[in-house]
Amino acid sequence: AMEDYTMCIKLKPDLAKSYAYRGNIYGLHGKPELALEDYNKAIGIDSTYFDAYVNRAITFSMRKQYDNAFKDYDKALSIEPGNVNMLVNRSYAFIETKQYDKAVSDCEKILAINPNHEQANLYMGICNFNTGKIEESIGDFSKCLEANPSNPSAHLNLSLCYKSKKEYARALEHAMKSVALGNKVEESYISELKKLAQSKTK
Repeated sequence: AMEDYTMCIKLKPDLAKSYAYRGNIYGLHGKPELALEDYNKAIGIDSTYFDAYVNRAITFSMRKQYDNAFKDYDKALSIEPGNVNMLVNRSYAFIETKQYDKAVSDCEKILAINPNHEQANLYMGICNFNTGKIEESIGDFSKCLEANPSNPSAHLNLSLCYKSKKEYARALEHAMKSVALGNKVEESYISELKKLAQSKTK
């Protein structure tokens, strides 16, 4: 596929899609610098190319270049206002940069469209937990699990919520569910919860 798009570029160097698709392949092959070069070329040809902004933003986020990522998320949303996937991606980037108020704003926009959105409820819960709103975060993570009972991140975050409330048995229950669903949880955390749960029953 890489060779095909390179050939297309040679034949039609002004076709933005060829650069964007080749950029996607570079990204999949762990070559973000080359991916960014192709996204830049695609956007240079077509400044309204939504997918190119999206994938460039994701690439910037993966490289922790969040200022550039936010510019591209904003541009993508100016092209397709209210695009749920973009709001999800941008809210995650806001969480990564601890801009919880902005992440909450994006999540609220998503939940206004779909109150049962799995990722939006998860991210809302993370924001509420990190700003000390434990009860609200429990509700958010529970809604996430209503949408997908097998979400390991929601179970782990619920475990952290219940641990903060000193409800160690429930914290352990959700931590073990997270592990069973494939999440890598520190053994020291599990051991700590077991000890705390046992001591509370004595």
